[in-house]
Amino acid sequence: MSASLLAVNSDSDDSTDLPRHKQILGFLCTLGASATFSLYLSLVQLSFDKVIKRETFSVILDMQFYPSFVATCVCVVGLFASGEWKGTVVLPVVPILAVIFFHDKINGVKFIALMLAIWGFLSYIYQHYLDDKKGKANKTHHPEVSRGEVEIC
Repeated sequence: MSASLLAVNSDSDDSTDLPRHKQILGFLCTLGASATFSLYLSLVQLSFDKVIKRETFSVILDMQFYPSFVATCVCVVGLFASGEWKGTVVLPVVPILAVIFFHDKINGVKFIALMLAIWGFLSYIYQHYLDDKKGKANKTHHPEVSRGEVEIC
């Protein structure tokens, strides 16, 4: 939702020299990336249900760590192989420095996108709190879960 707001923002038309069709293509690629990531998460859940058949903390951690580690390694190798690492390294720093040193304006659309991102993060944290609370309640009712492994409900 945040990316969509920033993409259709009227101020974003003036901020780039890209033709309109490339902006639309970039927006569609962003939506496609979101849909692909949603598919990935669904496939991970399916693999838990059908292949692994258990949801312990260590298995969940492995399913998070190893794919991310492999993807990071592939991206780093590609970044250094292409030579694009010199502009890419400073990309996260530039917006922060622009606000601090150049007093970049944060307009309403940027603020709403920021609030949506914070809302999504807080919702994620709250859902994990509720799941943990429910898991503790189920653990008292189902003591057959072995010690040392946490079952995620």
